[in-house]
Amino acid sequence: PYSFLGRFLQNQGKRQQARTAYERALALEDDAMTHYRLGTLWLEEGQVAEARQHFEHAVKLDSSHVNALYELSKLAMDAGEVATALRYLQRLSHLVPYRADIFSLLGRLYFQQGAYTTAALYLWEARDLEPNAPEVERLLLQVYQRLLQRQQEVINRMAPEPDRSIAGVAPEKSKSRRSSGARGGVPH
Repeated sequence: PYSFLGRFLQNQGKRQQARTAYERALALEDDAMTHYRLGTLWLEEGQVAEARQHFEHAVKLDSSHVNALYELSKLAMDAGEVATALRYLQRLSHLVPYRADIFSLLGRLYFQQGAYTTAALYLWEARDLEPNAPEVERLLLQVYQRLLQRQQEVINRMAPEPDRSIAGVAPEKSKSRRSSGARGGVPH
């Protein structure tokens, strides 16, 4: 009952009273949902470290706590911890395979890391789940532009050097042979 009271008080904007109710609830039972709610309260107050601890504890108690995993993934992204964010989002994609926002976040993170093919796969999954998401469409366009750019770079590296010789003028290699021959004491 204290956890529900805490949620009610939190929704009313009475944060200190809500925190007290959550802490009483946790004193009676170490419960994932109460840790999650207390984490959201700390997050509202800008206390990221405390929020993260409660979200992590919620996941420790319930490894499939979707909301806590989602919050942890966002906190990891904000902290620049890409590998950690990817790990949380991968777990979420298996737990709730119907949430386009998770696949979109995965696609965005892989795009930022330059893993464009993987980004495209996740973004297509997001698009299949939510066909009219402009953010996903925009990211897909950027992914394919980068993939085309990479392809063009590979083609350019593989292309042979153009023949820069002009009719009647020997290429530079020939000139260097002549000059080295002249130094060798063989007159021309």
